[in-house]
Amino acid sequence: MNFLIYLFQIIAYSGILWLIYIAAFRSKTNHRGSRIFLLLASVLPLLLPFLKLNFSTSKPIWMERIQLDEILVRADGVQQNVAASHSFNWLLLYTAIAFALFAFSAFAYGKIFFKIRNSSSFERINGLEVRKETGIGPGSFWTTIFFPKEEIDASIFNHEAAHIHCLHRYDLVLLQVLTIAFWANPFSWTFIREIKMVHEFEADEIALANTDFKHYSELLLSNSFGTPVAVAHSFFHHPLKRRIIMLQNISKSRNAKAGIFLAAFCTAMVAVSAIYAQSAQSNNANFLANNSRQNPALQKWVKDSYKPSSNDFRQVFYQLNGQNFWTLEGLERKNKLAHVQKPSVLPSGQEVYNYVETMPSFKGALGQFMSENLHYPAASKAQKHEGRCLIQFIVDVQGRVVAPVIVQSSGYAELDAEALHVVKMMPTWNAGEIKGKAVNVFYTFPVRFSLKGDGDGC
Repeated sequence: MNFLIYLFQIIAYSGILWLIYIAAFRSKTNHRGSRIFLLLASVLPLLLPFLKLNFSTSKPIWMERIQLDEILVRADGVQQNVAASHSFNWLLLYTAIAFALFAFSAFAYGKIFFKIRNSSSFERINGLEVRKETGIGPGSFWTTIFFPKEEIDASIFNHEAAHIHCLHRYDLVLLQVLTIAFWANPFSWTFIREIKMVHEFEADEIALANTDFKHYSELLLSNSFGTPVAVAHSFFHHPLKRRIIMLQNISKSRNAKAGIFLAAFCTAMVAVSAIYAQSAQSNNANFLANNSRQNPALQKWVKDSYKPSSNDFRQVFYQLNGQNFWTLEGLERKNKLAHVQKPSVLPSGQEVYNYVETMPSFKGALGQFMSENLHYPAASKAQKHEGRCLIQFIVDVQGRVVAPVIVQSSGYAELDAEALHVVKMMPTWNAGEIKGKAVNVFYTFPVRFSLKGDGDGC
């Protein structure tokens, strides 16, 4: 699967789940449910793109031979790939940024670890290690509670102890790893911010059971500018307004079941819809890969009643094992294609596929190869001949380019001959594969000859 497409899918699914969270849990007092859903919303989008079901479909499938990017040959001898992709390695840049984020997080963890461990004042309270005079906090890091000074406030201790007993640290580690790995997903950052806030809500609720509401609120406000710790749970976690509002709502009655039902129903609908759509696409691709070969057993007929707007193509229908699909096949025009060769097949009679799991790929830069070897014929340039030809060839199991033919002429033999000559010069490709086995694959390659700089003259 293409990583960029996979990343876009993750972002889309994450966005949908975030909307569900807002509707079902945000600003609600069902903190446990909020926490579970945020963890699910962080993991499920990573798995959904891979979930597919196998089922048959009788829907006609569009089948075509893969066409390479068009090459434009201009009068000045400069060739360019009209739809060329940039050679810059975006995946390498993505990985470098991920490693930089990992290094930053590791440094932050190490910094707070050594600050806590360098504190000489510590004791154990209710089985928990408490470090004092650390200069940071108050907060909790893994199973240690730390305070900036010697004094220990009981309410803050209860709050941080709640973080430890509720195992909030594991949530943070998981989401931080996912955020680093998928840093380009903006919702990953949103989820980790939100789950930190939910952790504070849950710890506040537990701590408030042993203290007065007014005292606890005043404690939050009086220390609202404490030292924040990015990779640990900090007692003075902003925004305080949401925390105080949530404290006021704790004693109010709430209907947690409604939010859970809404979230479960919407998430199930998203998952089922995604799996169905991906399964349909996957099954179509598998059907093409299995049945798009030149198979003598394949039943074929032409729908004569079909009248396309162009005289260059006809609609052809196929059927195999009850499955229907169709394609457009080129028709020769006698006035322009008298010199065009007929498509040939491999001498050995091997099967040739239109579409496979791993398509053949040119070794190196195809655009550079064409630029160095494809030239505008001098005679055609002098006579102002322009046109676009379409070349079909096969990349065989050894990666060789075989049976190249003109299937659509430019209208001028010298232009067609030049394009065909360069295709025959192509070096060995990476062969196409189905389940790791090399197979023969059809390709079509458009070449446009134009005497105009903008390429519009054909």
